[in-house]
Amino acid sequence: MDFTSLYPSIIIEYNLCLSTIPGATTCIDYQELKIPESNSELGIIPKEMYKLIKYRKQLKELMKSPCISSSLKMQYNTKQLALKLMANSLYGCLGAPSCRFYAKGLAALITSKGRKILSNTKSLIESMKHQVIYGDTDSVMIKTDVLDYDKVISIGNKIKEEVNKSFKHIKLSIDSH
Repeated sequence: MDFTSLYPSIIIEYNLCLSTIPGATTCIDYQELKIPESNSELGIIPKEMYKLIKYRKQLKELMKSPCISSSLKMQYNTKQLALKLMANSLYGCLGAPSCRFYAKGLAALITSKGRKILSNTKSLIESMKHQVIYGDTDSVMIKTDVLDYDKVISIGNKIKEEVNKSFKHIKLSIDSH
């Protein structure tokens, strides 16, 4: 199972931005940064991330249309991959000292949130009596001990539903089986 655009989604979910967190550009220890209130207006970076992710999602939906040519489908795919790269690069800029948006503490806060989300997801899956056999930056592999395709998908959907109800913008999905 895979979190869709995890780091960009964390930026949106927690409104993490140079414009919403005082001291974000100078603070090195992410634990000193204060996450904005959930009802705060979205900052510049979260707003732009939201636009990129929304447009990418629209392109991926267009790719599913049975009436489009293979060349148009390929164009949509190239565009959605470029948007994915842009969103992830914007996160990467926060951790790059040579970038004008460098904010080491903010980049560390994002990765810390990602680790916590994955850790909590692992615990939730294990509480549902399934074994997590591998996890990385934005995904978990689960051993279900089930061979029936429909049952595996049902388990995945239950896990997805449980995880996703904790968030507004962070989404877990079934990647492969």
